[in-house]
Amino acid sequence: MDIVVIKDHEKHFHPGHPESPRRVDWILEEIKEKPKLWEKGDEELVKALHDPRYVEAVKSFVGWLDPDTYVTSYTYEVAVRAFTAAVEAEENSFVLTRPPGHHAERNRGMGFCIFNNTAGAAFFREEKVGILDVDAHHGNGTEDLLPENAVYASVHMGAGYPGTGKESDERRFNVPVYHPLTDGEFLRFLEKAFRFFKERGVEFIVLSLGFDGLYTDPLSYFSLTPKVFFHLGRKLREWSWVAVLEGGYSPLIGEAARNFVEGVE
Repeated sequence: MDIVVIKDHEKHFHPGHPESPRRVDWILEEIKEKPKLWEKGDEELVKALHDPRYVEAVKSFVGWLDPDTYVTSYTYEVAVRAFTAAVEAEENSFVLTRPPGHHAERNRGMGFCIFNNTAGAAFFREEKVGILDVDAHHGNGTEDLLPENAVYASVHMGAGYPGTGKESDERRFNVPVYHPLTDGEFLRFLEKAFRFFKERGVEFIVLSLGFDGLYTDPLSYFSLTPKVFFHLGRKLREWSWVAVLEGGYSPLIGEAARNFVEGVE
């Protein structure tokens, strides 16, 4: 498998903000594997999924899209590059996308996210795609942009941001949780999610890989341990997949990412 880092991602930075370059540093310090540096950015790919007016607006904007989501003079270039990496990365790659993406809707960024890397990775594939979102916050943007060739499964906090993800249907399997999610409960969700995918003929997995469900995370009330991500990786070995980084704001994400990589290798 490949570990992919976005060129100049560290330039997308605001002092004191939890979504910071050190998140990637924590992961790379644990994995010890030389990453591939992703340099290409294709604006037209982004405009195929997002409203071109929104894309153009971000290009010329510096400030805050909402109380949580900052844009610097470097953000647009880095975000386009991250989106392109998620779309074009080789199968069985873990793309350390910064900024993250699963809250970004068609015509707005929110929740630290600018462009929706996960939805993009699914949108351009010919196969039937299963989007598996294990971030502790629901991927409202991914649901907003859910491609016709994709279905979606998510386990997330039922209380708190962004307040969506309460309903399920033939294309969405949402599991809102209102208590500290344990490893055992997470693994039971995975069993149901992969069954959901198999029943719908999924051929390829796009993993929206958030680590903010860890018990040390300041932005969630879940209580997962790093080891559970090894079991997630093991389950992915049966599939072709691409994983994109979402949340995770404590140093323990490094150990969790290492466990995930060991699981899929």
